[in-house]
Amino acid sequence: MNRDRLQSDGGWLKLKNAWPDGRGVLPRGPRTLPDYLEPPHFVFDRRLGRPPHDFGMRNGLFLISAKMKSLLEELAPDAWDYRPCSTSYRNGQPAPEL
Repeated sequence: MNRDRLQSDGGWLKLKNAWPDGRGVLPRGPRTLPDYLEPPHFVFDRRLGRPPHDFGMRNGLFLISAKMKSLLEELAPDAWDYRPCSTSYRNGQPAPEL
């Protein structure tokens, strides 16, 4: 909902430089996200299906639960960059925390 306010240059959710070491350099460093001016806000419509519970993808980003985050951090520490987002249903009710 707020993608036009996330980055000062209007860059929406785009990853500016996902891998600072370069895509061809292995092993890669952590995939990084831009510093958003405010948390991304996703709105889910129950008529279009259920929102993700532990794992889902929207606009090229993985939306994960706290439970999934702790599992990923245990399996591959420092492999990803995590940022909070806010979620709600179309009717204004809160959606799962991701």
